[in-house]
Amino acid sequence: EVYLDWAMNHVRKGGLIMAHNAFQHGNIVAKVPDPARANGAKHIDAFNRRVAADKRLLSTIIPVGDGLVAAMVL
Repeated sequence: EVYLDWAMNHVRKGGLIMAHNAFQHGNIVAKVPDPARANGAKHIDAFNRRVAADKRLLSTIIPVGDGLVAAMVL
């Protein structure tokens, strides 16, 4: 979540904020995530939800590889 705060302070309107690994090897959508990755999955899920809820952003997750968050600053 520190990344999103940093990015919002450094990316101008119309700019893009990108983040890879949005699905975290499937652990974001798994009913029972891999215990070794559960903590990371929790943080990535929180980041994804925060980006999606932020009214200053127009965002999506592109389902390539392990997921790519793309958010345009409005």
